[in-house]
Amino acid sequence: MKIAVIGAGHAGVEAAASARQAGAEVVLFSSESVLPYFRPRLPGVAFGQLEPGAITMRPQEWYDARGIELRLEAAVTSIVPRERCVVSRAGSEKFDALVLAWGSVPRLPPVEGLVDGVPYFTLWSMDDALRIRKFVAPGQRLVVVGGGILGLEAALRGREAGMQVTVIECLPQLMPMQFGEAAAGVIRATLEQRGLRILTGTRVLGVAGQGIGVALQLADGATLEADMVLFATGAQPQVNLAREAGIETVRGICVDAFLQTGCAGIFASGDVAQVGGQVQCSARSAAAQGKLAGANAAATASGRTLQAHHLQPYPVFFKSPEIELYAIGRTAGGPLTEERLDDAQGPLRYRCVVKDGTETVGVQMVGTREGFDALSCEVSVSRTPSSS
Repeated sequence: MKIAVIGAGHAGVEAAASARQAGAEVVLFSSESVLPYFRPRLPGVAFGQLEPGAITMRPQEWYDARGIELRLEAAVTSIVPRERCVVSRAGSEKFDALVLAWGSVPRLPPVEGLVDGVPYFTLWSMDDALRIRKFVAPGQRLVVVGGGILGLEAALRGREAGMQVTVIECLPQLMPMQFGEAAAGVIRATLEQRGLRILTGTRVLGVAGQGIGVALQLADGATLEADMVLFATGAQPQVNLAREAGIETVRGICVDAFLQTGCAGIFASGDVAQVGGQVQCSARSAAAQGKLAGANAAATASGRTLQAHHLQPYPVFFKSPEIELYAIGRTAGGPLTEERLDDAQGPLRYRCVVKDGTETVGVQMVGTREGFDALSCEVSVSRTPSSS
């Protein structure tokens, strides 16, 4: 039996390994020219703290030893479910079962002036990181648009490289999906102490090239000048290829409890999969789903029983010399309340649990991980929303 896996991120590599372990012949398609890598570590490559090879998941020998055929620079251009065939730049490939794991693409906000020649970037691939790296130099002015985890890590790595860094977040606080207002205030204070300039509650309306730099017009009437702009404003599942193949999509590719699409023998996992109405954009979630999707693809191709996927919340971890962040589950709002732990802690530490009545639905910590793992086990899965 032959399993084709499209996409070589966390979900795709785990799917390939799982299917191969189950005895399937596996072909893993990657659109990139480099070996699969840990995407969360791209900021380190972009700003010069890491070399590209340092974030590789596995060496080529790992794939060879397991009999996984890894095809680089082999972007899949179409899927023909009825013929059990995928078409890539290198030609067509038959399959018995298929795993779709090509992930998501960065989402750009509606900003006027994003044209060729303006030094703006996203950071979602190795090519993106290497393009950014060419612009990085001490004293350069970097504006990061987006106050989520990717934006903040990029900002910190830019500051570490000696750049002057401003972060712009359109909402009133940083990391609103993971942290409540109080925790976000501690995050902001910590980052400002580390030399970042933080602007919240405003957004970029337009940009204009200005010599070799760029001028940004903000909604509050202010103008910023920068040498480069990095947009870290979220991502969205890539669904076009699946939709063109007649596979049901909404926000992501719709799958059942076994991660199988409406087309028998075709599975989806990772950022692209919509499971139980949710899209979980998390490296840990992607790896877990990929492992199960690969096993189920091999099982369906050989007539074995499929295993069900169980939704669970995955924590957000970020630890650097400048700051530590840990969160899982929901943030306070509406009927939810925060219960702070250790009120006497220092100004740059924060620990709380989020409650829905007596039920724990979230945990947030800044500057410490003390007790996080134990408290995370109490978080209710059924009351935890999508991370996207």
